[in-house]
Amino acid sequence: MMIALGHCQDISLRILGGENARPNQAPWMAAIVRYDEDVFCGGALITGRHVLTAAHCLSPHTAEEISVLLGSPSLEDDDPELVFRAKRLAYSSDHHKKEAPGMGMITLEKEVTLSVTIRTIPLAVAETPANVWATLTGYGYQQRKENGGNVAPYLQTLPVRIVEHGRCERLLKGLANIGPESLCGYTSPTQGACSVSFIIIFYKIDRSIE
Repeated sequence: MMIALGHCQDISLRILGGENARPNQAPWMAAIVRYDEDVFCGGALITGRHVLTAAHCLSPHTAEEISVLLGSPSLEDDDPELVFRAKRLAYSSDHHKKEAPGMGMITLEKEVTLSVTIRTIPLAVAETPANVWATLTGYGYQQRKENGGNVAPYLQTLPVRIVEHGRCERLLKGLANIGPESLCGYTSPTQGACSVSFIIIFYKIDRSIE
């Protein structure tokens, strides 16, 4: 599994220029919802009770403020059976640092019943080579807000090409720490995730978290 971490504080800065996901294309995708019913982050179901996300999505919230929508790519789905309350939040304390964006974990109040529409994300069993294509999923505007774009009511997908470490370091020019646990991907200049268009940093998740 790979998770793209950044410093998005506005849904307008997430998936940009993507396409609607196909039915059941990403059944592990979670929409993280605040108490005021705003979807403000995405995550991935990694066990029947745990959703992995970026740390800044959870800080400074409490578990009582957070719910997770699973099993539907539509943000307009109001089926209460698909909404799961958070019991506990955990995240790294150094998530505010650009050179070390952290990960967050949501423990759900109850076990999720897995099905065709709700599944845990498969974790990688081998290294991901450069120059292969990956798919990024998330929520946000289909085009830039200043150009009249609207928030997509549906889960978005974006093709990302994996970049070799050395090339990524040269392109970023010290703006981020590219360690052995990370991967880089790039998109076209009109597409992107978070506030980053063109270069996206992924952090590999070890299978031991299962």
